[in-house]
Amino acid sequence: MLSATRGIDFFPIFAAITSDRTWMHCPNYPTCQLIHVTGFVESQSIREQYIQNFCTSVQETWKNCKRYLTHSTLHFCPDFVFPDTLLSIGEIMDKFDHEEAQINDLNQ
Repeated sequence: MLSATRGIDFFPIFAAITSDRTWMHCPNYPTCQLIHVTGFVESQSIREQYIQNFCTSVQETWKNCKRYLTHSTLHFCPDFVFPDTLLSIGEIMDKFDHEEAQINDLNQ
């Protein structure tokens, strides 16, 4: 929705505002595929839980989001990583490298 009075986007179920009226959400929120790619998470209810529990939590639980941590460390986040992924960053990188190698083998 577009607010006619303020000229800003307002997403009531996705936005959290602190008492000092600043937006509190993950720094990756503007570009995260989980937020912006339809079907990235198959279940809409699970997607909404991720957004509520990680992306827009006033308690800054996004700091525990594996997508945030992966992006902060590697400067990208593979599509198979979700906020509650149990793999370590090293395991994520290994899996990514393995998948990339398989793709390269198929293309040769």
